[in-house]
Amino acid sequence: MLFHQLDAVEDYDAVWAYACLLHVPRDELGGVLARSGRLSEALEHLAAAARLRPDYADARNDYGAALSQAGREAEALVEHAAAARLKPD
Repeated sequence: MLFHQLDAVEDYDAVWAYACLLHVPRDELGGVLARSGRLSEALEHLAAAARLRPDYADARNDYGAALSQAGREAEALVEHAAAARLKPD
């Protein structure tokens, strides 16, 4: 489909949203996906970030928040506790 063939606002908005995601820094992608309601994708990115940098409190905290949003409270508590140990203030 060519751009000029888009005939609905929703189609245009979807194309624009996906184009914008191309410019999101990788370390922020999980949070952006979570805020846009794409929780399963967000969890994948946030889990990877926490795995790659287990000593980075913000990554652990963001992953915990997304887990909580998904109703996975026990896992969320583990991530929030790890974040609190890493960055107690």
